[in-house]
This record gives sequence, C-alpha cells and structure tokens, in this order.
Amino acid sequence: MTKESSPPSTELSLAHQQTPSTQISSSKASSSSSIRVVTITPEHLVQVVDILNEAFGTKRCLLCIPGAESLSSVQARYAKMPPAKWKLGAVAVNEKGTVLGVTQMTRAGLPIYPEGFHTCASDEIYIEI
Repeated sequence: MTKESSPPSTELSLAHQQTPSTQISSSKASSSSSIRVVTITPEHLVQVVDILNEAFGTKRCLLCIPGAESLSSVQARYAKMPPAKWKLGAVAVNEKGTVLGVTQMTRAGLPIYPEGFHTCASDEIYIEI
C-alpha cells in the first residue's frame, strides 16, 4: 500500500498518461534487449493470466480466495472496469511483445479486486497485484 503524491516530472505517472511507456535496458543482457512498461490492454490478458496462474495458481489468500483464475473470468472482470482503472494497470513487455510482469492498482472511487477486500483512502493508491 502506498500513498499517492505528486510524482517528480521524471517519474512515470500511469494515472495521467494516455499510453505510458518506459524503456528499461539491462546491462546484463545484450545491447538489443530492452523491456518496456506499458498500460495494460485487452490483448495482454492471455499472457497476464498465464503469469498470475504460474505465480499464484496453487495459493489461496485468507484460505478462501483462490489464486488461479480462468481467462474468461479475468476478461469479464476487466470488461467491467472503467477507463481510469485500466490506466492504473501496467505490464512489462520485451522487444517481442512477451509479457514479463504485471501490476494492477486502484484508488478511491474505482473498483477493487477482490471486491470488499480493501477500502482506499482518498489519497491512496492500492496495489492489487
């Protein structure tokens, strides 16, 4: 959980950009390898589900919330999200477009997943995944 504050102009602010993208180059990888962080889109969801199920598929939160989800349930949840919530989601992709990581955040006034799990304060950005 983090508190939202005015980010310095050099930082990426996912909530305020149309198509945020940040380039990260790895000194350990070849000079042509790079990773971009971009706003999540419907096209990313298949790979996002794979990543989440690989990381959390055998786990349960509070002994009742399953970590594994189907593509159809994730697509249905995202289909109900307002545009402001989509802007608070991001994926890291390599030069081939493969999703390497994902995060989804929310704030007061936007839906939270799982529903009822947390209530955001007016000045808070909450990391769901």
